[in-house]
Amino acid sequence: MKKSEMGIKPYFISATGTRTKDFTLIVAIHQPQYLPWLGYFHKLITADAFCFLDNVQYKKNEWQNRNRIKTAAGWQWLTVPVGYRFGQAVSEVTINNTVDWQKKHLHALQTNFSRAPFYEEVIAVLSDGFARKWDLLADPGCRYKRRRIPGHHRRQCHF
Repeated sequence: MKKSEMGIKPYFISATGTRTKDFTLIVAIHQPQYLPWLGYFHKLITADAFCFLDNVQYKKNEWQNRNRIKTAAGWQWLTVPVGYRFGQAVSEVTINNTVDWQKKHLHALQTNFSRAPFYEEVIAVLSDGFARKWDLLADPGCRYKRRRIPGHHRRQCHF
């Protein structure tokens, strides 16, 4: 039986509060990534709803816990140390906080990008994130991003 046959009429309430039956809803789904690329943020900002797909299997040496930055000497890897078991979901992977990885990563970013445009704005957000103790790999990848993106008011979900 169709929804219309059951008396259910789908509609959407826009940001202005207008109720309409003609709408397009953009839903984006992506796995959490450490220091994601610009396109990731574009996807997050332009979607009406963004879902962090954090119940998929963690893959060692992928973008979930590491990324590269360009330095004067070439590419440098920034890796979040983790503890995991094979087959474990991204949302269950723990961060090894016995290593001072946050200080090292922040120093690398400060050293290599201090002359970049918008450096002060970006480093302020990153410094705040690096000052926190994260227990799970998905925490900085999901929960922190959605609070700190200026103008970001989209609905979010986790699978």
